[in-house]
Amino acid sequence: MQRLPTIPVEKIPPTVKVSKGTDLKQYLAAQGEFWTEQVQVWVRETAEAAHAEIVRAGNPRYNLTQVDGKLSGSRRYIGGRPGTIAQAHKSVRVSYQANELAMVANGLRPILSDVIRKRYPNSQLNRLARDWVWWAVRRSRENDTANRSHAEYLGGTINVPIGIYDTLWLVPDSPKPAEYAWFANNLAKRKHTGAVRRQRRDAKPTTMRDRRFQGYLGEAVKRMRGKKVAGVVIWGMFISRGLTAAFARNQKGLIPVVGVAFNQRLQQAVS
Repeated sequence: MQRLPTIPVEKIPPTVKVSKGTDLKQYLAAQGEFWTEQVQVWVRETAEAAHAEIVRAGNPRYNLTQVDGKLSGSRRYIGGRPGTIAQAHKSVRVSYQANELAMVANGLRPILSDVIRKRYPNSQLNRLARDWVWWAVRRSRENDTANRSHAEYLGGTINVPIGIYDTLWLVPDSPKPAEYAWFANNLAKRKHTGAVRRQRRDAKPTTMRDRRFQGYLGEAVKRMRGKKVAGVVIWGMFISRGLTAAFARNQKGLIPVVGVAFNQRLQQAVS
């Protein structure tokens, strides 16, 4: 981070000569008022400079500002009130809200639905293409595993504030289509005609190798990444527990999911 404003401690005289106690009290009162004002100026200038650099680093502009609170023993900011940096006297806390992440995520679900309709066309009710829901795993700061909350159900669209350290998960709804989402992905994988032949170096009989993206999950994630949203990471994976994994009805107990989060490089700039 760039060099931040400093308190002008050089203005403190090394010695002060007074002739009586009244002069000393007056001097201390004047010094108290002066340094109280200087601290307020320093807090505001430092907060404004740090906020400007964080935004320049590519972090979200949406934020919630609290002023004049204090840190508890567990490093939690307590006692703050909503306000602007210009209203701060003692402290400033800026929480960056990932509203951009929510807007990006809301545009990914239609991509997944379109791929499923094409790769799994025999579904009578189209529930797999339609019934996917968002969950959020919230964190208060980067690498905060101790204070990580339980997954929060959001529904078909994201309409609540999302923190910069939160992770969004798009998963099949429960109990259906969660219980057959893995089977459908595997079926789409087997029906895919994109197998390629690979020649082994030792010239033994060739083996068949599937392409990297064959199921609907892989193809959908590949298309999602094609949006090239700066600072946002999108990935697909299979989970065996958490979210709606308990409703899986297959021998592996796996549920296909899509994860969306901000790049850790942006998160580090905030911390």
